Amino acid sequence: MVPFAANFLYVSGIRPWGYIDLTSLGFTVMGLVFYLGVFFFKLFDVLPTALDKLFRQLPDAVFVVDKGGNISNANPPARRLLDEFAQSAVAMPLAQLSEMSQLRFKQKVYAPSVTDLHNTKGQVVGSLIVLRDVTEHTRDQEALRSERNRLRETNERLERTLEEAHLLAAQAADASMAKSLFLANMSHEIRTPMNGIIGMTSMLLDTTLSDDQRRYAEIVKQSSESLLLLLNDILDYSKIEAGKLEIKETQFDPAELVGMVIDESKPFAFDKGIALKTDLDDTLPQSVIGDPLRVKQILVNLVGNAIKFTQDGCVLLKARQGKVRKDWLTVQFTVVDTGIGVPSDKQEYLFERFSQLDATNTRKFGGTGLGLAICKQLVQLMGGEIGLYSPPRHPVDPDIPEVGAEFWCELNFKIPTPSPTSSIPSPDEEVAEQDLVDLVGHRVLVAEDNRTNQKVIQSMLKRLGVSSTIVESGAAAVESVAHSDFDLILMDIQMPEMDGHEATRVLRKNGCSTPIIALTAHAMQGDKDLCLAAGMNDYITKPVGMDALRMILHKWFKSRDR
Repeated sequence: MVPFAANFLYVSGIRPWGYIDLTSLGFTVMGLVFYLGVFFFKLFDVLPTALDKLFRQLPDAVFVVDKGGNISNANPPARRLLDEFAQSAVAMPLAQLSEMSQLRFKQKVYAPSVTDLHNTKGQVVGSLIVLRDVTEHTRDQEALRSERNRLRETNERLERTLEEAHLLAAQAADASMAKSLFLANMSHEIRTPMNGIIGMTSMLLDTTLSDDQRRYAEIVKQSSESLLLLLNDILDYSKIEAGKLEIKETQFDPAELVGMVIDESKPFAFDKGIALKTDLDDTLPQSVIGDPLRVKQILVNLVGNAIKFTQDGCVLLKARQGKVRKDWLTVQFTVVDTGIGVPSDKQEYLFERFSQLDATNTRKFGGTGLGLAICKQLVQLMGGEIGLYSPPRHPVDPDIPEVGAEFWCELNFKIPTPSPTSSIPSPDEEVAEQDLVDLVGHRVLVAEDNRTNQKVIQSMLKRLGVSSTIVESGAAAVESVAHSDFDLILMDIQMPEMDGHEATRVLRKNGCSTPIIALTAHAMQGDKDLCLAAGMNDYITKPVGMDALRMILHKWFKSRDR
């Protein structure tokens, strides 16, 4: 306005200072005033306004505190926080915030931040305090920390559990080894006297006896054989449980096997006045490949159980061909009896180990409860199934008025390529009749430390026409072979001074080629492999029967005489 006013006065003829034109001076004054307003007094600067608006709209509580600790300014969140402190009658610890990592108030958590404020000369004139609400973040952190702790505790428990599992596994392995050792020792200790009892009884029955003496001797033999069957059941179940029982593959005739089962079971059925019958399907194959000894064991057990629980009537053994596949076929064996049957509430437990229909002290029928459990395990090892059906009493066959129980098993067998049918082998390798050799005149060295067993085996060999020399240790056997020739050596395993394994190794090292046969009470899985690994040629377990001894002598005398 100053230049315009000066120009107006000059044009109007009003000249206070003569003819001096004040318009230029007015422009100059106006420019100076404008400069001072813009650059010095910052009349048109928007920064303070923007900063003030930002200060007020910040979500964090912001305090401006002077050097004396008094609040000179605070944004709305800071004022609300001050009001809350005032309402709670709690003083806000502004002076201590610089030393605090968190400020907790009314279930909320604030993270303080303190920054010094300086003037243009660099002097501290106050501080800027910011309180940020970190409640949710803190909760998340605490939850994360809690979860991390929980995971750490879980991992620690898992590690402890794994350590305990390893310890239990080691203890279980030790227990299994101890059990195997116990069974091996038990087998040896029981079979050794059993060999004497059964051997001597068999020879006694071959002598002239009165009727009463023969009956007593037969009872002793039958009781000994029952005890041996019980021992074999225990050892078989131990082998199955340890996964060490092997299923072999041999070609055999199922009908012939059924006949053998019936022949073996007839004496027990005859004693009870029970008839044994068979029913063979016309389509039953003449030859299959499987493990005939284990199949026979299953069927003998099932037929034996049927006889045991049948007071009168008969027991029927059926065999039927089932499904036929490319290289396999199924044969179903069924044992039907007229016995007492199986209650429905007992059927599902009958194939479990040590399970019996009547486990009370007054039970009428004995047994260990292992027979059916072993049958089930053997059937499963052969990829088959086993079960029972014990219906309400009703007639199913003219020859069998009423069914007590019906046990069945389905077994899978390989179909052999066309070839002559093989007969079922016995537990000991049989020698064909044309391969039999004259046993008389052969010499056998027997290494056996038990006096009773020495007499038993010496008597058996004498009856077979074989001369024998008896020694009581492995060391004595080595010494005898060094000075005499023998056609065969029967070697016990457990002997004083030097056991049978060590004696065999020494003999083989010394160049002895005489057949060495293990004659031992060790009957656990792996014992035969140990004997063969030591250099023995064959293996026969106690108690030894006359037939088994005769077959083993024929086999190895024939091999040596070639």
